[in-house]
Amino acid sequence: MNETKPGIKAQSALWLILLAALVPWFIVRIQQAANSDILWLCEALHRYFSGCSLSDCAFETNPPLSLLIYTLPVLGQDWLGLPLHYTVFLQTCAILLFSTWATYKILTAWGKLQANDIYIIVTAYLLANTVGSSLYFGERDHLVGMALVPFVLMQLTLTYNLKRAGNLKWTVFLFGGLFILVKPHHGLLPSLLLLQRLFHRRNLSVLRDADFLTLAVMTPLYMAFVALAFPDYVSIILPDVFTLYVPKHSFSNVAEFVLTASAFCLVTAVAAAFIPLSAPAKRIIFFLLAAAMISIIPYYVQGMGFYYHVMPVVSFMWPAIALVVLYWLGSQVGRNIPVFFTAVFMVVFAYAYAPLNLSYPQHKDYADMPVTKLLEKNCPKDRPCSFFMFNRDMGIFSETAYYTKIHHASRFPSFWFLPQMINAEHAISKGENPLLNKADLAYYRKKYTAMVTEDFARDKPAVVIIWRPGKKLVNFDFVKFFTADPGFAKEWKNYSRDQPITLAYSEYYRGAAKEKDSLTYDVYRRVSP
Repeated sequence: MNETKPGIKAQSALWLILLAALVPWFIVRIQQAANSDILWLCEALHRYFSGCSLSDCAFETNPPLSLLIYTLPVLGQDWLGLPLHYTVFLQTCAILLFSTWATYKILTAWGKLQANDIYIIVTAYLLANTVGSSLYFGERDHLVGMALVPFVLMQLTLTYNLKRAGNLKWTVFLFGGLFILVKPHHGLLPSLLLLQRLFHRRNLSVLRDADFLTLAVMTPLYMAFVALAFPDYVSIILPDVFTLYVPKHSFSNVAEFVLTASAFCLVTAVAAAFIPLSAPAKRIIFFLLAAAMISIIPYYVQGMGFYYHVMPVVSFMWPAIALVVLYWLGSQVGRNIPVFFTAVFMVVFAYAYAPLNLSYPQHKDYADMPVTKLLEKNCPKDRPCSFFMFNRDMGIFSETAYYTKIHHASRFPSFWFLPQMINAEHAISKGENPLLNKADLAYYRKKYTAMVTEDFARDKPAVVIIWRPGKKLVNFDFVKFFTADPGFAKEWKNYSRDQPITLAYSEYYRGAAKEKDSLTYDVYRRVSP
C-alpha cells in the first residue's frame, strides 16, 4: 500500500522545488545553439525526403531509424516553417513528459512503494533527463534512455504479476520498442529481463508476453522496412561501416566513465545494504542499479566516449541514488521532512554534475562566427551558394549550414572512412600488416574519391575549407590525397587558394570544448562558374 502520502501542500511544495530547478535550465537551454549531430541527422532526413538516396546525398553510418525519429521536427520545419531547433526541443519535451508520466503510473499502480519514494524517483528522473542531459537534450541515446526506463519497469510488472495502470502496457512497449531499435544494443537489458522471466516461470509462456512479442515482431519488420526503403544502406553503406568505421573505435575513450559510473553504483549499493529500507524500496534500488550497470555495456561497446551515450545509465542511476538519500535522511530525522531535503539535494547534485553552460553560443551568435563571415564575403549574390568543409569531425559546418541556410556540399557528416585508409597506407609504406591490404586500399580510395568528386561536380561549392590535421592524422594532405585521382583533379582546377584561416573550437563550443588550441584551415575559392 502507498503509505505516508504527502498532503496537497507538501506535494505542491515538492513540485515547486522541481519547477524552480528546471526554470534556469529551460531558459539557458532554449537559447543555446543547436547540436551538430542532431542537425546533421535532420539534414540527412531532409535530403532523403527530397528524393535523394542515402548513398548519394547522406552517407550516414547509423541505421535509418536514427534519422526517422526526427521526422516530426523535420516536417515541422518543412511544412510549417518552424525553426528546427524548436521542433526538436518540443518533440523531446513531449517524449520526456510521456516517459515520466508512464514511469509514475507504473510505479503507482504496483501499490508497493510509498508515495514519497515514487515522487523522489520521478524528481530524480526528470532532473537526469533535463539538467543531466547538458547540451545533448534530444540526442538519440537520450531518447532511447527515456523509452527504456518505462519499458523495463513494465517488464517487471509482467514478471512478478504486479498491478498495471489501465491499458498502458502496449503503449509503453511499442513506444520503447521503437526507440530501442534506434540503438539495438540497448536491447540487452530487456532481453536479460525476458531471460530472467523465463527462469522465474520455468515455462515458455514468456513467448506470449507483450514485451517479447513487441521486440520479436518489430525487429524483423524494421529490418524488412530498411531493406525496402533504404536498400543502398544495406548494400553500400553498412558493409563499409563494418570495414572502415567500427574498427577505429577505442575503448580507452570510455574507460573513465565506466569506472566512475561503476563506482557510483557500488557505493550506492553498499549504502543501500546498510540503511534501513522498506522491502519494496530496497528491491527497486537494486534493480535500478543493476539496470544502470547493464546499460554501461552498450556504452562500452560503442567505444566512442560521447557524453550523450551515457544517458540511459544516468536515467537509471540517479533515481537509485535519490532513493538511498531519502531513506538515509529518513533514518536520521524521520520520514516527513526528508523528501524535500532529498529533492534539494538532487537539484544540487544535478547542477554539480552538469553545470549550466552560460557561455555556450546562442542561436543568434552564429551570424558573427568566422566561417559565417567567410561565406558572406565569398558567396555569389546572383545564385545559390554552397560550401565544403573538411574538418576533424562534424562540428562547425553543421551549425554554419543550418544557421546561414547555405548548403554543405558533401554527402558525408565527417570523413569517417579516412583514418583506416591513411593508417593502412602508412603501415604498407613501413612494411607492416594493415587492416586493409593494397587491393582493398586501392578499391576504397577510388570509391570514396569518386563520391567526393561527384559532390563537387554536383554542388560546385563556392568556398572550400580544408583542415590541416598535421600529426593528428599522419600529416594527411587532403588536396594531395584526392587530386591523385584524375576525376577530382579536373574538378580541383576550378579552385584558387586564398588566405588560410584559424578557427578555435573553444569559440564555437565555448565552455564545452576540451581543446583550446586553434586549428588552421586552408581556404579555396571557386574561380569558374
